[in-house]
Amino acid sequence: MAYKTSISDTVQSLSEIQVPTDGNLDVNLGDTAGARKLVIKDSSDTEVANIDSNGLFTSITGLTLSGAVSGITTLGMGGDLTNYENTNDASPSIFLGSAAAECVEIQSVYDAGAKTLNYIQLQTYAASAAADKGEWRIGVDGTDILHIDDGGLEVTGTVDATGGFTDGVMTINGSGGMTGVASLAMTGAITGVTDLTVNTIILGWEGIRNQTPGVPVRIGSSAGGEIEFEIPETTVYSVLFGDLFDFGITGVSSTAASANITKNGLVAATGAAIGGLLYIWSSSTTADIGWYRVTGVPDANTITVDRVLSGTQTDLKITPYTHGTLFKPSDGTNGQTITHYSKYNKPLQIGGTIPVATTQSLTAADILIPSKLEVGGIAYFENQVLSQVAADADFDNTEVLSTGITSGYGLLVVAETVGTEACVYLIAGATIEKIGTDATFTVTKDNAATYNVYWDVNQFKVQNKVGDNKAIKVGFYGLL
Repeated sequence: MAYKTSISDTVQSLSEIQVPTDGNLDVNLGDTAGARKLVIKDSSDTEVANIDSNGLFTSITGLTLSGAVSGITTLGMGGDLTNYENTNDASPSIFLGSAAAECVEIQSVYDAGAKTLNYIQLQTYAASAAADKGEWRIGVDGTDILHIDDGGLEVTGTVDATGGFTDGVMTINGSGGMTGVASLAMTGAITGVTDLTVNTIILGWEGIRNQTPGVPVRIGSSAGGEIEFEIPETTVYSVLFGDLFDFGITGVSSTAASANITKNGLVAATGAAIGGLLYIWSSSTTADIGWYRVTGVPDANTITVDRVLSGTQTDLKITPYTHGTLFKPSDGTNGQTITHYSKYNKPLQIGGTIPVATTQSLTAADILIPSKLEVGGIAYFENQVLSQVAADADFDNTEVLSTGITSGYGLLVVAETVGTEACVYLIAGATIEKIGTDATFTVTKDNAATYNVYWDVNQFKVQNKVGDNKAIKVGFYGLL
């Protein structure tokens, strides 16, 4: 039952209006819509709330509730909204949306069995199975800069990770990718990337390496185009195909006008061996930066390189390689070079189908051609020319050595290298003429006590009629 009364004078106290406990108090605020009619004041006559004729609280100075607030259409405040729940495991939440299945939740999650904050949970809920429902869109100055959806992060603008990504390594897994990146500068590694498509890659000292040991790095053109390795016109920057032993050794010392570099345990730290390669990539003496061949390891702390260094210093930084083939650009005075290095001090083989061991005293600074070499123009030789066509290091009595010379025009040289016997023959087609003076050599087959060089069926041969344990070498110089 409601009790109604008309009040024209000021009511000093609600005690002047008696309402039974089973009834309601109806207050009619007048018939002017929105006009403020009911003002509530405290004991000091300060306004704390007012209600307009639409039944709305238009201002509340302070509101403290111990229960739930529900059914409010619009809540406007000029101060802070505070909700402190001082209870273990309370973890209070704020929900905004149309229902529990269609809303966003912001939750302060406490530590288990405590009132201390553990983490903040931001979560959306959407009943629809459609993609990206409930996504986060974050904008600045009215412009979207970050979307978080089913696929992950979508950023418009720059990601400035001054502290790096987790431990400094940025990992991209799965079929995702980085697209439209104008510039990516980082000192760490890019791992787990199946395809990387960019216009330019600028590499650091470690270059491109496969993260799986023993698996090669393949560089190719899927479109069938050319693959180019550009070498700037400087003696410092070159292209090396080689085997890295260690990224960098620091604190190496050198002495001016000496080819030795030193540091405690340097040989073991670099794996250095005669024929190997060292790259000095940092030095206070600029002239000493460059590639060096190891020519000696006098002791465990010292490496000798192929030329003297200019400066006396203790700040060299070097990178050692066990093997490598180096392509160096021209310095303006000398031509471009292809240089080979090997810790086994073995030559660079060009041609052939399988690796061939050298029969001469060739080192990593030399070239081995196991098959034929065609020169279309003139060949210049600054030193001696050696052309060995046949050899037998244990050439016994009555044995015959085939030279493989089936015809030609030139000089055939036969020498017994254990002793001092040697002779030169002139060859013209299938005929041979002795032009040397050593009587130990003839052109007659089966001649006793001599080395006999003669034509037999289809090639020239050398016959031993002198004795056992001889060492014969045969060289040819001319036209075939």
